[in-house]
Amino acid sequence: MTRTSTYLTRFFTLFICLIIPLYFAFRGPTSFSNIASLLSTLSQHNITFTSSLPTSPSSISKAPAKISNEPTPPIGTFKAKQQTQYSSLPDGLAHCINSFEQYPSVASQIIQRKHTRFSKQTPSQKALSHQLNYPSHFSKARQGIEKNTQLSRLIAQIGRETYHTGPHSLDYDGDAEYGVVDEAFGHLSRDWSTQGAEERNAVFKTVTPTRATTT
Repeated sequence: MTRTSTYLTRFFTLFICLIIPLYFAFRGPTSFSNIASLLSTLSQHNITFTSSLPTSPSSISKAPAKISNEPTPPIGTFKAKQQTQYSSLPDGLAHCINSFEQYPSVASQIIQRKHTRFSKQTPSQKALSHQLNYPSHFSKARQGIEKNTQLSRLIAQIGRETYHTGPHSLDYDGDAEYGVVDEAFGHLSRDWSTQGAEERNAVFKTVTPTRATTT
């Protein structure tokens, strides 16, 4: 019996010191990523379990514990889950919808940064700025953001309804990008607004007759 116990101890030591390192060497970084995901999941289960424990021994119930029959969710990184969830969307669409939804916040941050730099001007620079009525640009910009927000939210809503994304967040593809919305609004202004009539005529004047003859 003692010899058997010794063999088991030696086999366990060999398994820990030799077999597992060889397994990592063959599997490469993928195995470490899987182990990191497993440890993260176990840590979350531990936090959930410990937070549900009673604060004092006297409050421990004598009723038998109920075993949940719910299946354990698959192990994987959050990014992989989100990418799988929205993999059916056209490339870049989730990022665009998120950019339109976050437009008021991102645009306001840009104005705030510019205003901060403006406030650090020297007295002579500020005097010249006031002569040019430059501070009024900030109030006009904020008013423009409020109006643009109505359109940006409508575009994002139409995108969600068209592609059936549901109410879930679509920011897995990175932070919201101001340039996406700014470029879209620039095209809308050029193509449809009275302010863009001059540019519109310069761009499409030579194209329109050709298109009319080919249709």
